[in-house]
Amino acid sequence: MKNLNKFIPISTILMLALSLYFVSCGGGGGGGGGQPSGQRTAIRGNVENVLAMAPHNKPAMLSKIKDFFTLSKSANAQDNQIVVTFLVNGVDVDVVTVDQNGDFEGEVPISASGNNVTLVFESDGDEESVVIFVPPVNAVILVVVVNFQDNEAEVVDTEFEGPLRCEDTTISLVADPGQDIVFQGNGGPCVLAGNCHLSFDAENVIFQDCGGCFDTRGNSVLEVSADEDITCDAPSECLIARGTSSINLSAGDEINLSCIDARGNSEVVLDALSCNIGDIVAVGNATVDTSACDNIAF
Repeated sequence: MKNLNKFIPISTILMLALSLYFVSCGGGGGGGGGQPSGQRTAIRGNVENVLAMAPHNKPAMLSKIKDFFTLSKSANAQDNQIVVTFLVNGVDVDVVTVDQNGDFEGEVPISASGNNVTLVFESDGDEESVVIFVPPVNAVILVVVVNFQDNEAEVVDTEFEGPLRCEDTTISLVADPGQDIVFQGNGGPCVLAGNCHLSFDAENVIFQDCGGCFDTRGNSVLEVSADEDITCDAPSECLIARGTSSINLSAGDEINLSCIDARGNSEVVLDALSCNIGDIVAVGNATVDTSACDNIAF
């Protein structure tokens, strides 16, 4: 999530593995409490698997089922209808029903700096919820495991479809330990920042199919931290720093960039065991500092 937050209240024994697909209909920060703007975001999801309790009217069956669970596929999970309610700032903004294929779609208003969106799943009187921060991107894909019995929620995979656009705000995305943050550019820019403070922290931070990894302007600050690698797949486009913006990339292992183009009074700082950079261009008073890279390859 903003941090990727998650919350599950107490209820009965049920586990849902959810693939949630968030698609922006327009398009940071991190607190997720901004007032909704004119932008609306479609939220699409799928109930993939269900670990369900035996029927309430047959309690004797529980002793015959190891750990009180029985496993079924998503089609069988729809025996009891599941209703999904979407809330922003505590207000219901949409209610939908999961179909026979396990799919659902709702729509929520999102502020320019993103919002925390609560999804409440209700079936046969049982209710669980998960809270996820939705930043101002074109789409967010999440795989979430929700365990009603143990009162737990875990985001097991996160992917953003860019660009992430922000101006005059702060956005912080922090993945759970061992998880990656992945941006899909679909051939367009992955991050566009104007006077913005952005920070990403994950096991790996990966930018795929980008028409430019980062484009920072004004006095923007971009901080990317990875326990392992920071990788940008933008073969013909550079990381761009302009104005008085600063970009700080810190990785425990590798930083992989096609090129860096810094101009004006901007600053780019790289810190990793290995920095693999196609080319570096620094014009005017701009600086690109690679002194903290143990190994540099061009």
